[in-house]
Amino acid sequence: MKSVLELAERVQQEQRQQVNGAAGQRARYYWHEPKETDVYWQTEQDRLGIRFLDGDCQAIWQECRKTKNALGWTGKFISEGVPMLLAALCENDFEGRAMQTMLSDIRYFIGYEKEYDEPEFAERFLQWKKQTVIPEDVKKEILAYLTKTIDARVEAIVGGGHRGSYCKAARLGAALGEVEESMGKRNGKEKRVSKYLAEFPRHRAFKQEIKAYM
Repeated sequence: MKSVLELAERVQQEQRQQVNGAAGQRARYYWHEPKETDVYWQTEQDRLGIRFLDGDCQAIWQECRKTKNALGWTGKFISEGVPMLLAALCENDFEGRAMQTMLSDIRYFIGYEKEYDEPEFAERFLQWKKQTVIPEDVKKEILAYLTKTIDARVEAIVGGGHRGSYCKAARLGAALGEVEESMGKRNGKEKRVSKYLAEFPRHRAFKQEIKAYM
């Protein structure tokens, strides 16, 4: 069975060829095998997606840290990088609803489609995780970074009254709790959600959003 990395490169190459087809009447699917001379541009997004699938969480972490602000993540890699780091740390089969949405974000980012008789992305991702080892000290550092970053984002969004983004804050906060619990923190998700509810007791809309992940 092909590795996730090989599959990602194949899908991303076909996506580039599809773009080329719009401009140069090039078809996405071929009656013949693609040639090495076919035009292919690797974007920065491609590079980071491939490095993640190659198990290089340090590169993802480094790229995320380039964004210092807790707001304005739209269009920046951190909006996908944080879900990647959460998924890399998660030590269960993505049983929680919040982590399932993180996995969906990753699937969209790398362009995974259920083609070529491949398994569902969640199944393939879990296979990949079994082959990816992150040292315990690095896990702790990444978790500390995620905790600080997500706490700041929840504070900025909810505390700043950005009601249209309450769902984003709730998803990240709940996902962090699920990861903490998967890593051995007893009732980690419940404690994380209770922390946010205590900080914002009057924000009913946020309360509804985050409770949806309980």
